[in-house]
Amino acid sequence: MLTRTLALELAPHKINVNSLAPGMVLTPVNQPAIGDPAVLEEQV
Repeated sequence: MLTRTLALELAPHKINVNSLAPGMVLTPVNQPAIGDPAVLEEQV
């Protein structure tokens, strides 16, 4: 929604807005998801 809102607000100024949304990165922070096959499958 942030990308959409910025794009709509900045369009009159001829400014394009792009977004980059990488998938889940396997780090210790999301270790519970890595250890749970169901959660990992959903994220992948």
